[in-house]
This record gives sequence, structure tokens and C-alpha cells, in this order.
Amino acid sequence: APQNATPIALDQIMAQVITAADPPCGIQLPPEPPEPCRQFAVSTSRPGVLKVLLTSPGPNELTLRFASRFYWGTALEASASVESGSTYEIAVSLHGGKGSQPFELKATLEPF
Repeated sequence: APQNATPIALDQIMAQVITAADPPCGIQLPPEPPEPCRQFAVSTSRPGVLKVLLTSPGPNELTLRFASRFYWGTALEASASVESGSTYEIAVSLHGGKGSQPFELKATLEPF
């Protein structure tokens, strides 16, 4: 996981505010500049399906990067099969890169 990633525990709701001052983390849609970003890391102790829920009141869409896939919106759910003893990166960025926006992030691990 990246050095500046915030560890989050499973089933913990992480409430944060992302702003235009946050550093980018490589999420970029040309020709736009890289999006301000917050990075998180979640560790799994058993195999299963890791579900990531991202919600935000808006006004803009956020970008969610998880398991090498991208999602856009204000109410997002992403999932991926995971192995035990691994750490997975979750990145949330400010789509459009302007202003600030609150969000809540939660990761849960469900059995196969």
C-alpha cells in the first residue's frame, strides 16, 4: 500500500473531507490535471468478497479506484474477490478537482 494511505478497519465508517489541496495519486482523465486524492488501505485476514461503499452528499461526483477499476458518482459500491493476509488499496479522488467534498467510506468482507 502507498506510504500515505490511511489504514481502515473492516466495518469501520471513515468520514473525511477531500479538498482541492489534497495531493494527487495518479487518477487522471486526459486532458484534465490529476485529481486531488485520499488513499486508504484495508487488510484482510481471510478470503472473501471485499465490498467498498462510498457515499457523498455531493455536489460533485467522486472517483473511486479499487481493484484496478474506476467508478464515478456519489453513491458507489465496488467489490472484488480477495485473499487472506493481503492489503488492498482504495483511492477516492475529487472528480473535477475543485472545492471540497465530504464523503464516507466503508469496507466489509463477506464470505464467498
